Amino acid sequence: MSGKARKHWRKDYREPDHRVERVDLAFDLREDHVVVRARLEISRTEHAAPDARLQLDGEELELLALRINGEKAVESSWRLTGSGGLDIDLDGAATAVVETEVRIRPHQNTALSGLYVSEGMFCTQCEAEGFRRITFYPDRPDVMARFRVRVEAEHARFPVLLSNGNRIEEGNLEGGRHFAVFEDPYPKPSYLFALVAGDLRDLHELFVTSSGNTVDLHLWSDPDDQPRLAWAMECLKRAMRWDEQVFGLEYDLDVFHVVAARQFNMGAMENKGLNVFNASYLLASPETASDEDHELVEGVIGHEYFHNWTGNRVTCRDWFQLTLKEGLTVYRDQRFSAEMRSAAVKRIEDVRMLRGRQFPEDAGPLKHPIRPEAYEAMDNFYTSTVYLKGSEVVRLYETLLGKEGFRRGMDLYFERHDGCAVSCDDFRSAMADANGRDLSSFERWYEQAGTPVVTADGMLRRRLIAYACAKAPLALTLRRRPCRFQSKPDCSPPTVGSSPAHESCCSKNASKSLCSRTSPSNRWPLCCAIFQRRSACGSSKATPNLRRSSRTIRIPSIGGRLGSGSPRGLCSRARARVSTACRPRNRRASPVHGAASSPTPRPIPRWRRGHWFCQTRNPSLESGTRRRP
Repeated sequence: MSGKARKHWRKDYREPDHRVERVDLAFDLREDHVVVRARLEISRTEHAAPDARLQLDGEELELLALRINGEKAVESSWRLTGSGGLDIDLDGAATAVVETEVRIRPHQNTALSGLYVSEGMFCTQCEAEGFRRITFYPDRPDVMARFRVRVEAEHARFPVLLSNGNRIEEGNLEGGRHFAVFEDPYPKPSYLFALVAGDLRDLHELFVTSSGNTVDLHLWSDPDDQPRLAWAMECLKRAMRWDEQVFGLEYDLDVFHVVAARQFNMGAMENKGLNVFNASYLLASPETASDEDHELVEGVIGHEYFHNWTGNRVTCRDWFQLTLKEGLTVYRDQRFSAEMRSAAVKRIEDVRMLRGRQFPEDAGPLKHPIRPEAYEAMDNFYTSTVYLKGSEVVRLYETLLGKEGFRRGMDLYFERHDGCAVSCDDFRSAMADANGRDLSSFERWYEQAGTPVVTADGMLRRRLIAYACAKAPLALTLRRRPCRFQSKPDCSPPTVGSSPAHESCCSKNASKSLCSRTSPSNRWPLCCAIFQRRSACGSSKATPNLRRSSRTIRIPSIGGRLGSGSPRGLCSRARARVSTACRPRNRRASPVHGAASSPTPRPIPRWRRGHWFCQTRNPSLESGTRRRP
């Protein structure tokens, strides 16, 4: 690629001029090439001009034939664009059937995007813009269509043929070849298309949904790896049951396939009904895998399965809305792992990863909001900010609305937008309307980069010791200042989200005193937290219980015996812990001063590399280079 890549802006989004109602694909897999025949049923959208030309994306495709409404296209009615796409004049027709035949060479596809070969196995990766390397198509997430796919290959080399949806037909052909036909009854964008063909072995079990439907579960891998699929199958069934119980979401197809590929450029991919995983995130043997390896498989399995609703049935309108599906699904897989194991330990792990990876990104030159305004290369869009910080913004909704209120918002979100491509604003509107709340200030969390800087009262150490040793109440004041490195000093995050404690704030001229509620746009809001103890004795640890408060906070003393000390005193061990925890530190090293002063993160463990937020990708939004493992 020569020259500077074109920058894409969110403000330039416009609906497509044409939509695809149905797609019929036929793949003829050969030794050194693949022939792809596509039949697209096209319709013009209402807002499009009558003479709008049909724009189909394409990249590295060899066009063999083009037919429009069953007849060979006249050369003057179409042209190949400079980027490799296809520009077609439909002569003002509101509907049309466009048929193309192309030749591609997956064996030479080293980009690992589109259809490629992984150790003798055909495999696809179409997110974000890989489908255009398979056939000519409007390759954007807001074009959703129903797919019917026919795959033909040599039986001896490729005994297993898989694609999205339910298998509706299969059979043998002359010359030792065979075929299979798949149909997906739900509309989906092209980035969720998947195809796999190879010599694989599966672990097969049945799952009965809460409504009584039976689902065939198939986990596929190389024959030698089949015994290491048992733990992944157990995790998948747990995730399916958990999603039914917590969010009321059932799996919607008759079969669910998961494939382990040794060469895969992402951690895993949530293709509809056919998830493809990097083998290291699906295989686990009790003899060799550690506890962390088992936890990782459980988390990634859950994440990709939960995408079936938050990402597949309801997908993002454009790639600027990526956090709509990824941040929400990260939040869901974090809740799943927390309920399967220890919620406290899981939360500590999540916060450590947030501080170690996302905080430095949010404080450096590559900072960006969870919904950026521009990008040059879409493949560099998969960052810890979009995933991890996006999940924390979703957690704010749950903190403010409660679990029941959050569930009402999710139910309304699916009721309104099932089968649609939507934006982050649609999700926020569903949460607000379902609970009768005004969440308009949440928009700033989607628009601004940076980590809020929270400082505590300077007398915190003395007050904590007094609270632990006597019956005096503790008033803890937390002050949030504008984010570091933000370009506009007056666009601080909304008070309602900067700390889930409450919505109070104060003016910047009265930053040292608590005051009643004022406009959430003030620059120096104050946040207060209530701390309650789990037990009145035997422990000196306080459990945070964040609540709303407009003015002051009073925390009752615990009283009674603390450990083995006097009735109103503090045992020496507990006092040492309090003294150590409250010991003054260097201001630059204190964690309460935000991302810029956070400690240097430790190297990422081996088992974390290439996780679902794509460690193999360059986090820069402005660079067109793509890093490979």
